[in-house]
Amino acid sequence: HSSQNWHGSIGTIELIHTPCRSAALESACKNEHRERRLVRYSAEQLFAVVAAIDEYPHFLPWCKEGRILTSDGNGGVTAELSVGFKGLSEKYTSAVEMTRPREIRVAALDSTLFEELSSEWEFRPGPDENSCWLQFRVSFAFRNPLYNQVPCGVLRHAGS
Repeated sequence: HSSQNWHGSIGTIELIHTPCRSAALESACKNEHRERRLVRYSAEQLFAVVAAIDEYPHFLPWCKEGRILTSDGNGGVTAELSVGFKGLSEKYTSAVEMTRPREIRVAALDSTLFEELSSEWEFRPGPDENSCWLQFRVSFAFRNPLYNQVPCGVLRHAGS
């Protein structure tokens, strides 16, 4: 596997790609992106942005649509996202568990695009009330083996 790390005064970014040894295993290759940063927003403010799934198309470059399908009233929702990149367009459904204002956990339920997709957002108090530590992790594997060759460059761009 290959790993790229960036360290700075406000955090760490790590991209991990596990290349496959055979075409038969290619669809099971995982990509992981981990990031920890001190940001100039409170945990509540950042939580509100990540929880606003219907607003994703306004600030996530490849998200074309985001909507909540169901809500259990206790922080659990089922959401549908439509993503598009260079002619590729797919919709998938995710289970989202939110614990305000500390964490959001996401797992894809129904996807023709991803073999596996999960993400975790954690928001911890920063050195003052207008900051927090953001810890983010996303792990995924595409069903199409060709897509598994692209993620490191895409994630590096998305994280900036």
